Amino acid sequence: MRLSELLTPARILVPLHATDKEGVLRELVDVAAVGNGGPSDEVLGAILERERQFPTGIGYGVAVPHGKTPVLSALVIVAGPRCRTKRSMASRSACSFSWPVPNRAPGPT
Repeated sequence: MRLSELLTPARILVPLHATDKEGVLRELVDVAAVGNGGPSDEVLGAILERERQFPTGIGYGVAVPHGKTPVLSALVIVAGPRCRTKRSMASRSACSFSWPVPNRAPGPT
């Protein structure tokens, strides 16, 4: 399967409106859950639990939060850039990519 099949334009959320990590993840999960059989609260819970165990920030404002849950019917990828202003910098961009994974997928989360 190609990334372009999983990350469609409809699954790229611009702009993100939330200002905190959980809010950004909720916005992305709401997009991921549409048409995929999963209640967004359960999907968000799986991602937040995975983040508590091991944060998924990889540097340069990029994070790849993900989690496994039995409520999804298929692998889903969503993305959304979030711009935030800091006093010490004019503007920084942060990108979140979320990979909610069905529980039956092989391997650890």
